[in-house]
Amino acid sequence: MPMDCSESKFSTCNQNRKPVVRAKAKFLSLELGVPAGKPGEENPRAGKQNSVPAGGSIEFTISPDGYFEKISGLDALSPEQQQAWQEWAALFAPAWTLPTPVAKVGDKWKSEQPEQTSSLIADLAWNRDSSYVRNETCRPSVLSPSGDFSPSTGPLDTCAVLLTTAKLTQKSSPKEATPEDFKLHDLKTAGTAKGSNEIVTYISLTTGLVVRATEEASQQMDVVVAKSDGSNGVHYKVDAASRSEILLVTGTPLASH
Repeated sequence: MPMDCSESKFSTCNQNRKPVVRAKAKFLSLELGVPAGKPGEENPRAGKQNSVPAGGSIEFTISPDGYFEKISGLDALSPEQQQAWQEWAALFAPAWTLPTPVAKVGDKWKSEQPEQTSSLIADLAWNRDSSYVRNETCRPSVLSPSGDFSPSTGPLDTCAVLLTTAKLTQKSSPKEATPEDFKLHDLKTAGTAKGSNEIVTYISLTTGLVVRATEEASQQMDVVVAKSDGSNGVHYKVDAASRSEILLVTGTPLASH
């Protein structure tokens, strides 16, 4: 898909036939479209805090290889917002790994990307095997004032369906796995980390945007953090599993009056 550089909140620039994207993302609260209710009437959602509060924003660039770069505003977000944005970024980026413009059903390709989130283990990377499985009809979702998602009533689109399996590999030695920021604080780490993800991504063949993506993930970590002289060590052992989904949503729910 041809793209030209432009100055906007979401702009693209063609470099070597793959787009560079400059974007600004902002968190919106699902509570915005919920009726406030009459005076004295109990709000069924009262007392329930939105897991990701509104208001935070972040600016970033996506490189032609799918890397998120020139990120600003991330440190100002709450821990919940940082985690939500990182999960979104991980599922949104695969659209940039397609071997465009000649990708076709049946194609397979490999990629490697360093782990971009802070970790107790240095030199972690994701090795991804992707395949272009099929084309399938798709459409964006809409968000109701009550916070429910459903397919939009707009025209159908066609999406490329990608299947990606990823393995988290450790390039540092288990005996000396200290990240640079830990060394600055006179700390050292030793241990191992591994993980595996399976991602299914639906990418619009019209716009190039991710319409839907799901991820099943599991990660394990066994690491000791101690002072550089070996004293005051703490042992962390983590075994976690998660499932996440992102949807392309059109429009913003309006508050009821």
